[in-house]
Amino acid sequence: MDGVAGVTQCPIEPGSAFLYDFKISDEQTGTYWYHSHSGLQRGDGLYGGLVVHRPAMPAIRGMRTRRLQADSVKYNYHSEHLLLIGDWYHRPAEEVLACSLAGFTLHFEHATIELIQVDGGIDVEPAKRKAKSVGILYPGQRMDLVIRPWRKQKQSSLTVELDPECFNYPNPALTEMQTFPLVGPSHTRTRSLFSLNPWTSAANRHIDLSQISSTKAALSALPAQADKTFVVYTKISRMARNQNAPFGYFNHTSFRPQANPPYPLIALDRDQWDENQFSLSTGDKPIWIDFIVNNLDEGAHPFHLVSQIPPSLTLLDSFPQLTKRKIQHGHTFFILSLFESTIGWGSYNPHEPHLNPSPHPPYDLSKALERDTVQIPRRGHAVLRVRADNPGVWLFHCHILWHLASGMAMLLEVMNKGSNGKVEMEACRYVY
Repeated sequence: MDGVAGVTQCPIEPGSAFLYDFKISDEQTGTYWYHSHSGLQRGDGLYGGLVVHRPAMPAIRGMRTRRLQADSVKYNYHSEHLLLIGDWYHRPAEEVLACSLAGFTLHFEHATIELIQVDGGIDVEPAKRKAKSVGILYPGQRMDLVIRPWRKQKQSSLTVELDPECFNYPNPALTEMQTFPLVGPSHTRTRSLFSLNPWTSAANRHIDLSQISSTKAALSALPAQADKTFVVYTKISRMARNQNAPFGYFNHTSFRPQANPPYPLIALDRDQWDENQFSLSTGDKPIWIDFIVNNLDEGAHPFHLVSQIPPSLTLLDSFPQLTKRKIQHGHTFFILSLFESTIGWGSYNPHEPHLNPSPHPPYDLSKALERDTVQIPRRGHAVLRVRADNPGVWLFHCHILWHLASGMAMLLEVMNKGSNGKVEMEACRYVY
């Protein structure tokens, strides 16, 4: 399961408890995060970081041998720190949502940075030169950096700048840029909490996260062509039937948790799903798909495909063509193309090429980037290549919190043979 209430499990009732008992495979390492998938709870602070380290060295006949090289050895660093950037709300998320939608850029003074991974252990090609800033990191995305201070400097600072793209109106109460001192325990703070824009320095070098690519080893798995292609359109609309309130849509369907009957979708046959569920089925075999997402809005959206907790033996019995190792991983996709239109709509539909604003160039697979969250530009589109081999029903949704709460989500059915009935409903018994 993946923890999405109404899709793969029953919601955890107030005052109840639920135990997630799962095994992490040796290959699944990196920086992750846990968060609620119910209403606006994430905006109220129900989230946290989760760092998965490589396995310890096993003992063999009194000797220790290294199976996987530790990151601290590989990248030559001495300590690790997890930084979660978000707002510390003193009012409920229903009232204040400003920082639930902004991306940000980081700048380190008197230090250089090296980007090594994104979105949970996904290696990227190293930059050809040292940098002092990196961005833009959007909601739901993660990055792993190695920070190397200058030898003669005893203190530094971290500047966080919010991306104003989603701010439609001026907000004098919002500080879009803040600088925080980074000092050791024996030093006193001498710098102001706020500073001028550090990006004006000609000596600064920046890592643009939209221009990086995965390592050649990761890209070697990409096929030249996908087996299937799916095209979807997404938009936030205000309509009279919804009292002109903004609702998010995928292909004219606004997502709501299954209500009639009120059971998780994974426990129901497809014909029992209600009208609020829009899904695409990849078939009953592992395949590669091209997933084309067209954004019809005037603002960008960070979309995420949920990851999977390793399945039970019952699931392995249902799909004998899979091995246990093959399905113990989270969902990721390869970003083949991102496009933003400057004039008109930038939608793309390979099934109707005469409707496209311009001919679509061939994909350069050598520059693809593997992630689990992608920022799709305003009036643009993304082409994502996905390995569909995780059996189940998975949520694809916008990671701007109120967009998800308004219905900007859809479902991807992967090798779904229909309801497992009472087997999958066992999860609801453990809400006690």
